[in-house]
Amino acid sequence: MKTPTQMCAAAFVILLMGGSFTGAGRSTAGFNNLGKTAELSAGAVVATGLDNPRGLDWSNGWLFIAEAGTGGDGSCVPGIFAPEICLGRTGSVTAVSRTGHQRRIAEGLPSLAGPDGTFAYGPSDVSVKNGLVFVSIGGPNEVGHRELLTEAIAKKLGTVQLLFGRHSITVGDISEFVAGNDPDGPPDETNTHSVLAGWHGLYAIDAASNALFGINGPGRLEVLHVFDDIALPDGTAIDAVPTNMVFGPDGAVYVSTLTGVPFPEGAATVWRWDGVQATPFAEGLTAAIDLDFGPDGSLYVVEMRSVIGLSGRVLRIAPDGTRTVVADGLDFPTGVAVRDGVFYVTNHGTSPGIGEVLRFRH
Repeated sequence: MKTPTQMCAAAFVILLMGGSFTGAGRSTAGFNNLGKTAELSAGAVVATGLDNPRGLDWSNGWLFIAEAGTGGDGSCVPGIFAPEICLGRTGSVTAVSRTGHQRRIAEGLPSLAGPDGTFAYGPSDVSVKNGLVFVSIGGPNEVGHRELLTEAIAKKLGTVQLLFGRHSITVGDISEFVAGNDPDGPPDETNTHSVLAGWHGLYAIDAASNALFGINGPGRLEVLHVFDDIALPDGTAIDAVPTNMVFGPDGAVYVSTLTGVPFPEGAATVWRWDGVQATPFAEGLTAAIDLDFGPDGSLYVVEMRSVIGLSGRVLRIAPDGTRTVVADGLDFPTGVAVRDGVFYVTNHGTSPGIGEVLRFRH
């Protein structure tokens, strides 16, 4: 059951080739040791000028970046971080090659934001499989808000899209499904926050309805798991707020959770869903927003601790359970991808124009 405070938490997560960019060195700040201590390396900038960058994926030598955009001057609905958030076609997907060439491969996707363009709803994640590029589109928070927006592009809010050239088609309408049938109960809210393409179909996460979905064909949605509320020591309960997912080395789906307001330290969990049930895999995390596995089986978790006034960071959890902070001093990091001895992290993930992706060696 959701309370107004929990609804704000679910809305918060808003949280799917040109110029050459050389990496100016970027130092990272100190960190609170969670176990093993690592010497933090400087992150190199590999993509800049991004608008609210969110989820990442790596495919065939290209790094794909979902950009939630900056809203626009279209029709508006009530917002969380601004009195009104207005619709525009400023959402996009950017691709960056191994040599640093960066360009937007899809533009004109829906985006909702206030006048300053921060904390936008829009493309929230990207997943590439067999050359097909899938994008989740976040928002619009309250299901009824989509119907208040007058532009046709608004129908793509709260969906999973398949890119088709520079256009896209809807393959899963989470918002429509949730309307009147919210998996975790009323009020009906939707914020499609992640997409994952597999061999046998698609998975999607709706952060606002706390649910993991399967998409088994165009328009065929199935609720696979609903994440229960988290009981706090004081007897109150907050939403789990699932945020992102990745396939593990064992083929299971691993899901990160942000938790609801007040985002208690140590309350977030990474869950392992084996096709039947979800069980805790890594606990004691704080505001986990994204995750990926390294080649040695280590799990990399982005903790967006910016929501409680602490710097964002990336935590590596080794197969033996050892935890090491491998990047710190980040501002609203929102995505991570691990490949070829390095990991990539979005920085300034809730800001327009200054968003970037950093590369770290591990």
